[in-house]
Amino acid sequence: MSTRAILCDNQAEWDSTDSTVCAALSIPNARATKYATPSEVINPDHADFGKLVFPVKTDGSWKCDQLFTLSDLIAWDFTWFTPPIPE
Repeated sequence: MSTRAILCDNQAEWDSTDSTVCAALSIPNARATKYATPSEVINPDHADFGKLVFPVKTDGSWKCDQLFTLSDLIAWDFTWFTPPIPE
């Protein structure tokens, strides 16, 4: 499955995005109780440090990229979660 992301500035913005996706995908349902769990950018050297990452599936059962403006979706960046290498 392919995943893009939306970066949220705060928990309220993340919750609003999650509510939109859950409503569109009819979650909770028999297959899922929630769509996603908040993840914070923990790499202090990353420009997006402290933001919350909302995953957006672009294919499969939980596809929801059609709910967003495609130009707002960014590539998944594993360096969000990679601590810096000590010098």
